[in-house]
Amino acid sequence: MKKIRRLKFGAGLFTEILGSGLYESRGACLWELVRNGVLACMPSDKWVPGVGNVEILLVPKHPLAPKSTALVLLDRGKGFTEPSMDIYCTVGPTDLDLRNGNGSHGGAAQKRVGRYAGMALNRKIHDEKDLTSGFYVLTRTSSRGPVKFITLIPQRLQDDGGPEEDEITPNSIELGPLRGISGSFSAIVIPDPVFSSYEEIREELKWFIPRRRMFKLLVGGVQLDPPRLASAVNIPIADGEIEAHVEKAKNSDDPSEGIWLTDSATGIRVAFVPRVARQSKLAYPLWSADLAGDIFMRNLLPYQDTARGTLTTRYLKSEDWKRKALVLHGHLLPQLRQMLGNEDTFRSEKLGRMMLDIKGLFDKTFGAADSKGPLTIFPGLDGPGGGRPRPDKPNPNPNPTPTPRPPKPPGPDTPEPPKPRVFPLNFKDETYYAVPRDLGSLTFAEVDDTNPNILYIHNRVYGPMPRDSRAALEHMLMKMIEAVGISKYPQDPIAVRQYSAEMRQYFNGKK
Repeated sequence: MKKIRRLKFGAGLFTEILGSGLYESRGACLWELVRNGVLACMPSDKWVPGVGNVEILLVPKHPLAPKSTALVLLDRGKGFTEPSMDIYCTVGPTDLDLRNGNGSHGGAAQKRVGRYAGMALNRKIHDEKDLTSGFYVLTRTSSRGPVKFITLIPQRLQDDGGPEEDEITPNSIELGPLRGISGSFSAIVIPDPVFSSYEEIREELKWFIPRRRMFKLLVGGVQLDPPRLASAVNIPIADGEIEAHVEKAKNSDDPSEGIWLTDSATGIRVAFVPRVARQSKLAYPLWSADLAGDIFMRNLLPYQDTARGTLTTRYLKSEDWKRKALVLHGHLLPQLRQMLGNEDTFRSEKLGRMMLDIKGLFDKTFGAADSKGPLTIFPGLDGPGGGRPRPDKPNPNPNPTPTPRPPKPPGPDTPEPPKPRVFPLNFKDETYYAVPRDLGSLTFAEVDDTNPNILYIHNRVYGPMPRDSRAALEHMLMKMIEAVGISKYPQDPIAVRQYSAEMRQYFNGKK
């Protein structure tokens, strides 16, 4: 006899997988809830720039958090109708959603999991894994009358199979400062929030909100507007289909720096270019940490990944994306290179020559890395347009011994050759791209946190560098290997030492 087994949802689905496990920051979680509030204010299923009325409050001793503070997100939208309640209780896109393609509101609503981001903003869940904590939703679709009171507690979601819905009067104590509120609305109340001040909330949110044509968003009663757009390169490309606002980064260690791909219709940042470069062919210096800004493109938001940091793999294989990438390479790259000048090259000619020796060692040991790999176009390896490293001139000595290469002074009619910017290096079966960057006087090499295939090399004064050329080359080699080892085993120093020792043996020809 056939039998249907009903799916059961564990409490951890809502706290770990759909909560803290899905998003990289508290700001990303908060933005999910703010964005849902904005969508509730839209007059239809189309995104209307500038429309939205959302307020964020920190309420001490809220009735739903009497011993602490509550984070309240209030929107003046339509409220939860019965169909919208059904949607709210549906985890993930339905068959109808998939047939419709890209969700609604220009792609701003599509995954049907963002509502659970509120779990990650409850400190008891975040810090203590307390499954009896959660958040509440208060909502009404009419100007007056009773209010729906919805409870989302992970343990109860697991035990009951869904949220509990009740009806309360407009003057019920559960409403806290919203008692007597008029008009349709929805409010999310999160007890014991991870935020302790409005300044924290503003800092976390400011890079997630639309970059232009901002809606009404009050944080503690004060409007939150986005930071200014970069102005150094401000050009429309391909009849306005692509618009770039890029400048030199003021602090390349600041997570807000770097170039983002931003959706033109909504103004929402969609994909961080260094992350996109891990999956698709994007040319240097689009992914350089020395640049910052936004590249506005049409119809990007529907293809944002679930974690809200890059584009979906399927879209990156599409003809539409390939066409957009070609436009970027053809129109924007020359201006970005001109903007950087020689700032992204090795400042010292001696260091540049030693890096060529290091590259010779890697090529001799593991084979020449392909400079037209996942990051493509590396100026300075074979000429201004980039290209493959020349395999016919590796360093024949497997031990790190410098090869004197006195620079030839350019003649009156001979342009100075471009300085190397990127060195592709094979570490066994993985390719890393060594890029010059200021790491501080005590750090020689470091792997990028966002794109683990980028290996930064310090290009300014470095205190620990040995004076002897042979010792300096050995020091550089081991620091680069150690940096890769740390990125692979960040919590295991013993594994880092073992990896470094094993890699060094390859250069001795003992593996």
